[in-house]
Amino acid sequence: MSAKKTAKILKLKETNKTLQATNKTLEANNLHLKQAAADANSRAEQAELKLLQAEKKWSETDQKLAEKNKELEALRLDFSHGLRADELQARSRASPRRKDRSAGVEDAYLRAQKEMILKFKAGQTSWATPEPSEDDSDDGEGSEISSGEDEPEPNNESPEDQHPLERAPTKGLVRRSNGGGQD
Repeated sequence: MSAKKTAKILKLKETNKTLQATNKTLEANNLHLKQAAADANSRAEQAELKLLQAEKKWSETDQKLAEKNKELEALRLDFSHGLRADELQARSRASPRRKDRSAGVEDAYLRAQKEMILKFKAGQTSWATPEPSEDDSDDGEGSEISSGEDEPEPNNESPEDQHPLERAPTKGLVRRSNGGGQD
């Protein structure tokens, strides 16, 4: 064999070794790239699952928010109805003759009022009759009628022994006119 052939064979052997080493490096890189691609795909799948879960949670949260908004609106309506009812109750309480009295209470009140009127007309009460005051000045102000209860009358019965309708009122009757107009 000739030296040229031997040099050629040696050169081919070295090239073969270099190619085999390069092939091993490329196979290792290829394996590494395949692993990186598999990891990336796995992370992408996990991210997609998390995204789906997040979308599901957002959807559930939106549903809950809509339900809470409906509940809140119902509470607002209930509250506004309650406020209207409170306003109506306040107006009825403020009126002199409340409409919400029960029939029994109203009947008892009217009976007692009628008895008092009848006893007063019959003169069966110890109430003081109002007398005009001593003020005779006509300066445009209205006149006053005083009950004269500044000096209490002697009474032999104690207030506890008297019937509640027969007791004398604790405050004096005062009538004031406003210069000729109707009261």
